[in-house]
Amino acid sequence: MKRLFCSILVLLFSLNLSAQEDKSVAVHLGEGTSLESLLAGYGKESIKTLVVTGTPTLDDYAYIRTQEFFDKSGANGLKLDMKCAAVDTIPAKAFYALDSLTIYRFHFVLPRSLTFIGDSAFAGWTQMFFQPEFEVTGPFPKTGKAPFSRYDWMNVPIPLAWYWTVSDDNVYCVEEDYGIYSADLKVLYIKSSPYYDGWEADNVLPGTEFIAENAFSFRYLFNCLVIPESVKRISDYAFESICLPMTSNGDILELGILCMSKEPPLLGKEAFANNDYNKDRIFIFVPDDCVDVYKNAEGWKDAPFKIYPMSEKDSHNGIEPLVDSETAGYDKAIYDLQGRPLKSASQKGLFIQGGKKHIIR
Repeated sequence: MKRLFCSILVLLFSLNLSAQEDKSVAVHLGEGTSLESLLAGYGKESIKTLVVTGTPTLDDYAYIRTQEFFDKSGANGLKLDMKCAAVDTIPAKAFYALDSLTIYRFHFVLPRSLTFIGDSAFAGWTQMFFQPEFEVTGPFPKTGKAPFSRYDWMNVPIPLAWYWTVSDDNVYCVEEDYGIYSADLKVLYIKSSPYYDGWEADNVLPGTEFIAENAFSFRYLFNCLVIPESVKRISDYAFESICLPMTSNGDILELGILCMSKEPPLLGKEAFANNDYNKDRIFIFVPDDCVDVYKNAEGWKDAPFKIYPMSEKDSHNGIEPLVDSETAGYDKAIYDLQGRPLKSASQKGLFIQGGKKHIIR
């Protein structure tokens, strides 16, 4: 009898663990239904994955922005799967200021039918440790004005800390070098935050022809960014509010944008918007015989950054970093513009020691 009783307890415990690990709930939104009413029977930490089909209303998005909604997933975070939802547009401010709530992880599977992300749809997120993940399931959508903007209480831009990926069955996009590209690698849509990528000099893949709107907006850029000569167009707000890191002794790093093409790429509307605070720390370097061409080109002549010949890049502090051996060790930390420590310098990457930049490969 004791063995039977123990066996029943083990079985019940196993079933309970299985239920806790699953926690997947599916809802269909349509006329006469609301997300709040459909989830009314679910208590705190009772949902791990929420699969949504149908079409959410503005009231449904408003409910998602409540603490009550995220309490149903708990501190481990929520996977919101809208892959099969009938959604072509994410409304303006649909997910505004989510990180003002008590959540730390948010995995959002974008609708396969999505074609547009509205103005400030994912804006207003200010918490450094809030790390959302976005999974692209169809063609990459067009984006409105400042869809991913972040500012602190002093209205200083805060770098994004999120990760972009593509679903296994996505035939329209690929993930390469922490960026989302078109399947033919002609278009760079967006780059994940370099919180994830070792902090080395950044680049756009050779062969890329178009940099999409908002591709680098509100994103950390370190050391230098190489734009290959294949790039023909840089779209609207592509480099809005670039963020530069601060060293442990209070110095803000410089950035060199290396444009390899002799023909200036076409610039979209306000491609370098809201970068006046960076105008003395970011430099554009172009082929030596093309400086005047860039300075007089539409859009480029209004850029807030100075344009220099490529041969002068070594004369700017920090653009060419010191490269150390793999065995070199550092015990300093690197800080962002708000003075917050971001990462230990005990591993490979780009770091600061004694006011100098170091790359450990």
